[in-house]
Amino acid sequence: MRIHTVPEVGHGVLPVLSLVAPDGAFFDPDSGLLVVGHTMLNAPLELERSYARDPRFWKYPGNFHGRGKDWERRAVLQCLGADGGEEWQVKAGVRINGQMTRGFPQHALRVLLDEPLQAAPWGEGSAGATSFVIRAAGNDQVKAMMRDAYQHGLCDGLLFEVSKAMPCVLYMNGAYWGVHHLRQRMDDEELARRYNVKAKKITIVEDLGVLYKGDPKAPDQLLGLVDSVEQWDGRAQEVWQHIEAQLDVPEFLQYMAVQLVLGNMDWPRQNVKYWRYEGKPIVGTKLDGRWHMIMGDSDLGFGAVAPPGGDMFQKLRPKDSPTARLFMGLMRSPDMLAQFKVIVEDLVSGPLSSSRLTTTLDHMTGTMAPEMERHTARWRKPVDAAHWQREVQVMREFAVQRPGAVRAQVQEFTGQ
Repeated sequence: MRIHTVPEVGHGVLPVLSLVAPDGAFFDPDSGLLVVGHTMLNAPLELERSYARDPRFWKYPGNFHGRGKDWERRAVLQCLGADGGEEWQVKAGVRINGQMTRGFPQHALRVLLDEPLQAAPWGEGSAGATSFVIRAAGNDQVKAMMRDAYQHGLCDGLLFEVSKAMPCVLYMNGAYWGVHHLRQRMDDEELARRYNVKAKKITIVEDLGVLYKGDPKAPDQLLGLVDSVEQWDGRAQEVWQHIEAQLDVPEFLQYMAVQLVLGNMDWPRQNVKYWRYEGKPIVGTKLDGRWHMIMGDSDLGFGAVAPPGGDMFQKLRPKDSPTARLFMGLMRSPDMLAQFKVIVEDLVSGPLSSSRLTTTLDHMTGTMAPEMERHTARWRKPVDAAHWQREVQVMREFAVQRPGAVRAQVQEFTGQ
């Protein structure tokens, strides 16, 4: 049963999400999530001063900056397949999601389900989600509309955790809202779902060593590990055993190599998450009690703000984040340095080779292209479909040139 009529307009192979909420939930000046509204009239003094110090358009205090339960609205979300038939329907709470992009034209939406989703929008093994994000590509919504989803897709199947994506078209109370990506929300609940454990047993630490979820002692413990690695001479076996007992080193090195290849310029001071299981360790699994990695937001990677020859090692050499310190400390070991070089070569010869980068890009572009004229006419961001195609070409050139550039940079970095 449809919850309302979606206009009979074809969207190619893209599924349609139809989000319906009571009057006022989206556009009312006092209660609407998607409008500037009356927030500035009642804004906390610090929020007013923050905008005065940095008056960029997306920082103007609007209702979309509201957080927490007070800014959650009830809604029904329906997914229609490309043939127009209903695939699933859920009741949920909806909030604005994100940080700096809250003030962008298209707002990301966090959807908190009343019941776990029985459908599997992201393929086999993805059923049971308790929340997800309907995202309009973050910073990339004004460019290629796909960079983050595309890069996470490239890394699906590697050692660390990624957020799968389903490109779709969104309608809000019957109004066309353009291209979005239905994304897995990478939090303690999603990790608990993936590994069939309780969410309270999951700890997540992010960015500069800030607790996201779980054990309050965890940030200090992670930073203590970073200190140990920095003080390691690269050879002392007892220190190495201490490191290996707390960190999945091969996974960490692969994660670092991927970020360097993909050129994530909004990293590593942010968009980093470490996680671990706090229950009884299960050796040989991700539930071994060691730190593991979650791939973060990558919308400023893959040529968004830097050319194919950009040297990502320059972001690590200052050692101004725990992740940079950890990596540079490990690289003091000749064995780790050699292992990292092999990992990079395996990536640029395989899952991140030019051929796979371009083939995957062509597939995603082909899925979205039929919709982009209608999307850009709605938002003018990108300006039009031709501008979108030019930004896709930037990504294509990055895909062709980046592996060779990384090989040269790794050779210089390792001195081999």
